[in-house]
Amino acid sequence: MSDVKAAEEEVAQIMRMAPEAVATLLGATTTAASGVPLAGTAIQAVMLPALKAILNDRAEEKNRLTQAHVEALVNGPYEVGMEYLNQAAQEYRKAEDRKEYIREAFREFMRARGQQEHEFRRALIEYQLGNSCALLAKKEDARQWFQRSYTSAMNYLYNRKTAVFSSIDPSAKLRG
Repeated sequence: MSDVKAAEEEVAQIMRMAPEAVATLLGATTTAASGVPLAGTAIQAVMLPALKAILNDRAEEKNRLTQAHVEALVNGPYEVGMEYLNQAAQEYRKAEDRKEYIREAFREFMRARGQQEHEFRRALIEYQLGNSCALLAKKEDARQWFQRSYTSAMNYLYNRKTAVFSSIDPSAKLRG
């Protein structure tokens, strides 16, 4: 087998391997499968496709990480608000400390609401805003947040129903 054929075979093997294995093999690409040292062009033939595969995986990895970071930024304030409510629920808390934890929860839920685009998740956040106001004895504020939560949830359900029904062919017959 010629050196070029051996290099092509190694490229094919490398392209089938996981990116972690490619990184390990890059140090071993100076010799062909036959044990014959590869010339500069043959090394490039092996390295270039491997590097492209690594960089392609990097782009996909960056995209996944970006999505995870965005989700953390959006969900973070909600989770923090829930933790504040959890801390407020501790039996050993004094009344004033409990109220301060609830106020902090309200602030975090407000931050979460501003960052949330998904209508149903926004409804859940508005519900927690209503709960926080109720716990702070702000009845009118609580009522308004509960009403907003209900409206957001109903809008989500209506939009979802519309999307489902618009995908159904009205001329299709039901089979019994």
